Amino acid sequence: MSEYLIETRRVQPRSLLCKVVICTEEERPRAVQEAIAEVAAYLEEYRVEPFGPAVAIYHSTIAGLMELEVGFPLEYVFPGRGRLRESELPSGAVAWTCHVGPHENLQEAYQAISLWALQTGHDLAGPPWDSYVSDPLQVRDVSRLVTEVYWPLR
Repeated sequence: MSEYLIETRRVQPRSLLCKVVICTEEERPRAVQEAIAEVAAYLEEYRVEPFGPAVAIYHSTIAGLMELEVGFPLEYVFPGRGRLRESELPSGAVAWTCHVGPHENLQEAYQAISLWALQTGHDLAGPPWDSYVSDPLQVRDVSRLVTEVYWPLR
């Protein structure tokens, strides 16, 4: 496992336009990319600029299936259509780290935050999320993809 620097940060709530995705861990990278493309096309249709990179919020895993909200933060609430809906990124204290490498290895960052929380006495709470700083469609070398990982704290 790579070395991760874990920090505590405070984040502000942020409107989100997203698509709910249900997939396996193996399907996650492709499913996330497809959902990002769908939300991006909708925002582009209405000339709405995202307020930061795409995100995926991990809500639950049951029987090997993950439920995620995948989309873009916005400066204001923008109505969804069809399978796209409004949501919100949480606010408050979070554990934060930066993962550099393939999205298939993101679990390493989550393991590092979990270990950090155990060692430092922090309580992890609420659904964690990824912020895809690098666009995998533009960064061909997956070892250089940059993803920030946020996990709310009590």
